[in-house]
Amino acid sequence: MPDHLKKFARDAWRRLGRGYYRFFRERPRPPLSLAAAVRKRRGKAVIAEVKPRSPSRGDLLSGRSPGEVARLYQAGGAVGVSVLVDPDHFGGSLELLHGFAGLRLPLLAKDFVVAEEQLKAFHNAGADCVLLIQPLFARGYASCGLGEMIRAAHGHGLEVLVEVWDAQGLREALESEADLIGINSRDLTTLEVDIRRPIRVLR
Repeated sequence: MPDHLKKFARDAWRRLGRGYYRFFRERPRPPLSLAAAVRKRRGKAVIAEVKPRSPSRGDLLSGRSPGEVARLYQAGGAVGVSVLVDPDHFGGSLELLHGFAGLRLPLLAKDFVVAEEQLKAFHNAGADCVLLIQPLFARGYASCGLGEMIRAAHGHGLEVLVEVWDAQGLREALESEADLIGINSRDLTTLEVDIRRPIRVLR
C-alpha cells in the first residue's frame, strides 16, 4: 500500500529544491493570534478552509474566487481561515495566502512542512499560524524533530497547530510548545477517513 504522507513530504522537498519557497514579498500586516481567537469564541470555533483543489474530488471552489469564499467565511463567523499553499496536490500557492492577508482574520498556512525555509515564506506571505503534522516528523521525513520545528516557527513569529492521528502523537503534542492541537480524521498515509478517530484518541 502506498504511503501518501511520504509522497507529500517528498514533493515538498522537491518544491524546496526548485525554489518555490523563496517568497520575498513584504508581509501585508502585523500578526493576529489564531490561538487567542479560538479561546475567545464561545461554543464551536470554526477555522474555515480554502482548498482550491482536492486529489480525489477535483476543483472545490465551484467557480467562486478565493476572495469571495474568504469573505463568506468571515461573514459566517469563522475565527480563522486556513489556506492550502501546496500547489502540486491542492492547487494552493503562497500568492493565494498573501492575497488573503487583507482579511481581519488569523491565517493558517497548510502545507507539508519539512524545512525551516518554508516557515519564513509563510510568514512573508501573511500567515499567522502554521500546520505541523506530527507523524511526518515522527517518521523522519523532515529536516528536524517536531520540537525543533515548533521553536523555529515561533522564531519566525508564527503560532503552531500540531496535527495528530493517534494517542501517542497527542501525548507528544501535549508535551510540546504547540499553541493549538488538532486531531485529523483522515490518515494521510492511506487517505482513509475515520470520523470516530478523534473520540478514540481523546479517550
